[in-house]
Amino acid sequence: MVTRDERAREIATGMLRLSASGTEAQYNHWESMQICKFGWGSAMAAEIDPAGDHLKHVLRMARWYLDSQRADGSWVPSGFLVAEPNDSHAIEKTAEHTLWVHMMLTSLAAAANRGPVAAGR
Repeated sequence: MVTRDERAREIATGMLRLSASGTEAQYNHWESMQICKFGWGSAMAAEIDPAGDHLKHVLRMARWYLDSQRADGSWVPSGFLVAEPNDSHAIEKTAEHTLWVHMMLTSLAAAANRGPVAAGR
């Protein structure tokens, strides 16, 4: 985003395409939390390519964050990494996810302000 180098945008879009074309298993939050960064990447890609199809991935990831959030509002690491998460695990993962969700919300707000075509409507 900073350099505005077209090749960097192409590489980022290609990397996001790998996640976008992955299996449904990657969205099983108890088995793997690593998809969380796909929401952040899609949000950033939507900023530099508003006409692209990135917003649908941001919206999908917004649902993933809701589904993976615990009743107390926190998130914890994947079960295969930390079988019995404690408060420190929840604080760490919640801080990370809060950052990614904030970035996604910022991207969605920007899209809404650009108008119905850019907002995917």
